[in-house]
Amino acid sequence: MSVLLLLVLISIPTVFSLEKCIKPYPEMKIFTNMRLCSGVFELNKGIKIANSNINLDCNGAVLKGNFENTGIQAEKVSNITIKNCHIMFFRTGIRLKEVSKATIKENALLRNWYGILLEKVTNSALINQDTSYKNPVLAFNSKNNAISSYNRFIEGDFCKENYCNRERSFVEFYEGYAKPEKKKHKKSLKDILLEEILKLI
Repeated sequence: MSVLLLLVLISIPTVFSLEKCIKPYPEMKIFTNMRLCSGVFELNKGIKIANSNINLDCNGAVLKGNFENTGIQAEKVSNITIKNCHIMFFRTGIRLKEVSKATIKENALLRNWYGILLEKVTNSALINQDTSYKNPVLAFNSKNNAISSYNRFIEGDFCKENYCNRERSFVEFYEGYAKPEKKKHKKSLKDILLEEILKLI
């Protein structure tokens, strides 16, 4: 029994390290949680999040444009997360329109004309973006959003109705307030397997 238990425990990390990834392609639409494959991808037109309650993990993928269009966009959705993306050479890196409860986290938005464009966005959190070039964040009719950025200072009228240049801890706390469902932790498959194995000992 102990040998079998050891073999099962050793195999668990291997199983979880083989999580499926998807290669992005131009005009890709995302309808479910997705993890992109790492690598460099030439996209003349970017990705669109087409549903609410979506978690997009770019897994370090580099999305390269041709100084036109948008790298990742979402419109009329809520409760989405975009993280770990490297987006470069687009007119706009990330564009959100009529979106609420979004988390934009740990992305590198390099050499885009606009890093992040917000239009009628509310109750969202932008956490530690690496933004450069012309305009790190441009916003219209957006309020009650919290922003931390570790290499660009955000200023202007936008900051009158939003929380600009805050510490990461504040923005993460605000994210939890705006998206309380994130506090619900479901058991992972790994935890369930370990519990069942321990019952056999």
